[in-house]
Amino acid sequence: MALLGCVLIWVVTPYNNFLLRNGFISEDYLAHSVMTLLLFLILVVNPLLRAARPAWAFSFKQMTFIAAILFVACSITSSGLLRYLPYSLAAQTRDASEWKERADFYEQADLPPSLFPAELGYHADVDVAKYFLVKLPDGESIPWDAWLGPALGWGCLFIFFWLLAIGLAGILLPQWQRNERMPMPLTHVLQSLLETPEEGRLFARVFRNRWFWIAAAAVFALHLIAGLSIYYPSRVPPLDARWNLSGLFAEEPLSYMPDYMRSGSIYFTFLGIAYFMATRVSFSLWFFMLLYAFLTMVWQTYAPPFPTGVPAAQRSGAILVVTCSILWLSRARWLHVFRCLFIGDGRSGTGRQEGGGPGADAGESKGTWLRWGLGLAGATVALVLVAEYLSVWVAVILVAAVLAASLRRPLHSDADLRDRQFAFMFVVGAFGMFAWHVWGGMQAPWALLLVVMIFVYQLVIARLLAETGLPLMGMYPNHIFHIFQFFPIRLVSATSAWFIGAQAGWHGLFSRVSMTAMATQSMSLDDDAEPRYQRRMGRVLLMVLVLGFVVCGAVHLYLSYNHSQSLDRNPEMPISAFGSSQLYQSLEMLRQHERGEWDRQPYSRPLHVGLGVAVAGVLQYACLTMPKWPLHPVGLVLSYTWYGHTVWMSVIFGWLARVTILLFGGARLFRQLRPLFIGLILGEIMAVIFWGTVSGLLALSGKPYYVVEVLPF
Repeated sequence: MALLGCVLIWVVTPYNNFLLRNGFISEDYLAHSVMTLLLFLILVVNPLLRAARPAWAFSFKQMTFIAAILFVACSITSSGLLRYLPYSLAAQTRDASEWKERADFYEQADLPPSLFPAELGYHADVDVAKYFLVKLPDGESIPWDAWLGPALGWGCLFIFFWLLAIGLAGILLPQWQRNERMPMPLTHVLQSLLETPEEGRLFARVFRNRWFWIAAAAVFALHLIAGLSIYYPSRVPPLDARWNLSGLFAEEPLSYMPDYMRSGSIYFTFLGIAYFMATRVSFSLWFFMLLYAFLTMVWQTYAPPFPTGVPAAQRSGAILVVTCSILWLSRARWLHVFRCLFIGDGRSGTGRQEGGGPGADAGESKGTWLRWGLGLAGATVALVLVAEYLSVWVAVILVAAVLAASLRRPLHSDADLRDRQFAFMFVVGAFGMFAWHVWGGMQAPWALLLVVMIFVYQLVIARLLAETGLPLMGMYPNHIFHIFQFFPIRLVSATSAWFIGAQAGWHGLFSRVSMTAMATQSMSLDDDAEPRYQRRMGRVLLMVLVLGFVVCGAVHLYLSYNHSQSLDRNPEMPISAFGSSQLYQSLEMLRQHERGEWDRQPYSRPLHVGLGVAVAGVLQYACLTMPKWPLHPVGLVLSYTWYGHTVWMSVIFGWLARVTILLFGGARLFRQLRPLFIGLILGEIMAVIFWGTVSGLLALSGKPYYVVEVLPF
């Protein structure tokens, strides 16, 4: 059942997202493609099976397994990978053949030819890439063999990346679930939908609650009327949840307020999720948006113009603090899993929290942390030197020998075996990414720093999802650039500059559907999962990703070679025009490398990165030491981004509802109204499913259709 759902997602998502441009259905952590299949199982299949013979119905464990597989399967279909990879490679290959400047840049970079579908050269024969972007001539067949090299080359890199991501998720999950008791709002919403009904019942409790159906019906009706007003503007008056306060910001200094203060939309999905967030997290999300709006107004008034890079630099500092905080809080967990991997004496006995944690290893001396930290740092430096001055293959042999010897050491508990597997996946993934980039021509120190920054992105986004539960979030590529720009550009080779630009750009975009965040959410659905089950889940997720890369990648190739543009009323060419432009950061890095200097900014980047470190450090310390402290650094990390601009007003209403209900009704009323806010979320998801189905059916019948935007994409 799970595999069938995966295949449907891999086929339908590219068709819907790029050929129809019908709203993106696999683009966030509450992927609508997955929710469609799950709701079909929950509301149709399982009740029928339960009515016929209860033993045939899917259990909660089976439902969570299916959900986990589907969520991870959808993560690579679009913004998680394939929206960008083939289209940007084809576009750069075509552009190099048409513009001599770009061809010269690529000649300097000296990239492995196998990473591109055709030769990177001026006036080179690039029909393979050109026809991918503008459709094959009639009678010609798809050149599958031309993409075999890029599929193998980049596929190896992304397998290592998935190993790192799944391993990191498996390491973090016991720490966050059992030791830190993270709220994980989105996980709890999904668990409410997936739970097994009481004996004799066909539906779970949430689906039998009247407040759920009142909220869901109201939201669905709102979006139904909004969609009908698009199809029948003369008959149905427009009705939506948009707001526009531009009239209030017409005069100075209020006219300097950013656009997100003037207009926007209320999204009931984000409002409903905010109800389940910790109060200071939801408060911080909208507070920092207001704070930056005020700072923008003041700056524009007294020292115009306001450099938009200032908030980005401050976010970079905040991200470093959040990373250090996460690692510090989980230090015992990391020590435990590395012991399981390298020594074989990991302990999970009586009196210890499962998998290690602050409470579990309170007796560890500072000397233990110091020895392990220095040992790992020394081994890393040694591998970098070997890869840089001897050969990356020597480093590969050394790491393989160490890991092979480590795996032979005995372990006696399922929890320790689980921890060793995820630690093994993490180490192999991290080292494999490092070795792959060195093989591609990067200098070893920069390859290491790049892998570290990719790790930071995955770690922070997974934490943000666990803290907020927001389905829509991500980080920008410039945070990776900010770190590299602390070093002189003359130390960076042209090849390293290209890979830094490419990977920073891609992984900034991939963070919208972070693999670590998605895997953590997937594995957290079953709170009572045994370690042996989690081990198996980790291996299954990796196999699903590899299979999805092949199947969904082939679907993308088929659609793009057979269609010159999308089928909607405002056709886009190629069908993923945005994805085809997403290697511009690598070209910009090569231009800066040729000039011999980083781009200059009208502000001090180190100063504002340092300011972000200072502010986030104070906020994080206050959160850890003062339970009633109202501000959390998560608000700073998401501030002044498209994601923050999109969700902040909805979060205000969710926060206000939570605070008001707890103040006047207490915890009892708060629990009673949980189904209402889940209904708000499900009502909007049902509207997405309805209008997506309508547009798809109209397109299949050859009739014109409109794209009804229920949620942002």
